[in-house]
Amino acid sequence: MPEQPKNPIKMMWSGCLWFVIGGAAIMVVHMLRTSSSDPLERWGPLVPMFAGAYCIVIGVEKMFSGFKAARTSAEPQIARGAMRTLIICAVIVLATLGAGGATYMKRTPYWDAIKERDAGEVAFQELRSISEKHAVDLGASPEGPAALEVWRRTSSKGRVLKPAFVTAVEATSYLASVETGKKKFRAELDGKFYDLCAQWADLYDRIHNQIENSSLEEPPVDWAIDYDDVINRMQSLIEPEGGEGHEGHDHGQGEPEPPQQQPPSNP
Repeated sequence: MPEQPKNPIKMMWSGCLWFVIGGAAIMVVHMLRTSSSDPLERWGPLVPMFAGAYCIVIGVEKMFSGFKAARTSAEPQIARGAMRTLIICAVIVLATLGAGGATYMKRTPYWDAIKERDAGEVAFQELRSISEKHAVDLGASPEGPAALEVWRRTSSKGRVLKPAFVTAVEATSYLASVETGKKKFRAELDGKFYDLCAQWADLYDRIHNQIENSSLEEPPVDWAIDYDDVINRMQSLIEPEGGEGHEGHDHGQGEPEPPQQQPPSNP
């Protein structure tokens, strides 16, 4: 038989303390943890969080082992105090779990904004691919209805990406309000960039509607002018003179030094 603890009630209190310490460690790290491309900064906080989880496991084991030993204790005073101590420990555990839930809910908007920002990045890569195909198709110098069909295909694919960019703008606005220093500056640049992407997709939407609702025989000149204007403004944001431009998130892994967030050449 395993050796009975000398003071089961004290063991239960010790387990409760371990549980609270572990829960507090997880909550503090979760509140301080931020998104980062640096592996150490991104995954390093998981170490103290796992340590906190281990403390919680130890705490639960100590509370139940102490309770079991107290209930079977030969000393009436310890046996009578077992249930009372368990109830108090349970209240403390529930309060800790409630605080953990509140911490998770408080931090949820931040991580949701990170996901929406990253979804905007994925949408940009798709928009860039669509526009590059558009430039190749126009490079064959189609005329009249053939050129109009190129714009129809491009605009029908590009217009559907606008909601992702609008959401990304809202997400980066939130991130800029909660971040500080370089991360705040980065979020502000991201917001401007995704706003231009939304304008780009909106241009495709207007072109698509114009094609569908009017009898055009060839693409109007102003389509290319408006397109160039968006691309030039995006280019000036990416590569400002004497300043830091917008950078992509985790671009070019496994590729031979691609330009980051580089719009395709104007058609």
